[in-house]
Amino acid sequence: MERIYKKPALNVTDLLKLIRSKQIIIEDAEKASLYLQTVSYHRLSPYLESLLRNNHSSIPLNFDKAWELYCFDRELRLLINDAIERIEVAFRTSLSETMSCRYTPYWFLDKNIFKDTNRYIGFVSQIDAACQDKHNSSIQDYYRHYEYPKYPPSWIIFECLSFGACISAFCNIQHVKDRKIICDVFNEHPTTMQSWLYAIRYTRNLCAHHARVWNRWFVVSPALSFMLGENFNKQNTCYAHLIVLDKLLKKVSPETKWKMHLKSLLEKHKTFPIHKIGFDKDWQNDSFWRNEK
Repeated sequence: MERIYKKPALNVTDLLKLIRSKQIIIEDAEKASLYLQTVSYHRLSPYLESLLRNNHSSIPLNFDKAWELYCFDRELRLLINDAIERIEVAFRTSLSETMSCRYTPYWFLDKNIFKDTNRYIGFVSQIDAACQDKHNSSIQDYYRHYEYPKYPPSWIIFECLSFGACISAFCNIQHVKDRKIICDVFNEHPTTMQSWLYAIRYTRNLCAHHARVWNRWFVVSPALSFMLGENFNKQNTCYAHLIVLDKLLKKVSPETKWKMHLKSLLEKHKTFPIHKIGFDKDWQNDSFWRNEK
């Protein structure tokens, strides 16, 4: 039998009734209405449902608590984005400048540098698309002044390519020595960096689409067992990704106070089910916090 979706669209008044039907208290209907109009019930409902599942008392849940959880998740995403931005910029810079100095500013056109021909062809297609972007001032400025070479140099190209294209190019570089030098800025092995970069790209996309991160099962997980032991079982939690971001960020921004901001955020919302992020109840004693700088 064909399954057909038949639920009607609900206006704000109906949505308030729906929320109250779940035994959720709404103290300020006007404020709740504004939240539903500007954020949507669909986006807020996972936070409501999560709190309902974790509410083991006889006291009804307050809608404001769900909103607070949503705001916590948003702040967490912003903090994650802050770390990813610095790591991504450092990676792009090291990739482009390392290879430009070791070969030429047009190293990306030498197919012999790369392992997989098909991946390389796809990579060049992405470069072509970037060079046709009429809204990119750096690209257009190059073509206003030069007719040859056909492409701008590496340091312009790799600022215009997507993060995914940069990661793909890095992973397709033939010689391990080249990849090792690129990774020197992070003091990590290329194999580790490859795993971590894919995980960072996944998390970056979640944040870019304003998706939940605090209680998500992360499909793409960073390799950490080599560092934290085979018994480490939190690879698919936000916690694992936070460890990776902290470790890389401290290399490219030694004076960062990022971890302290993260700790402050967790303490500010300490009543939430912290295990959903992957943190233990006594997270303050976790090895992750031993060096708080």
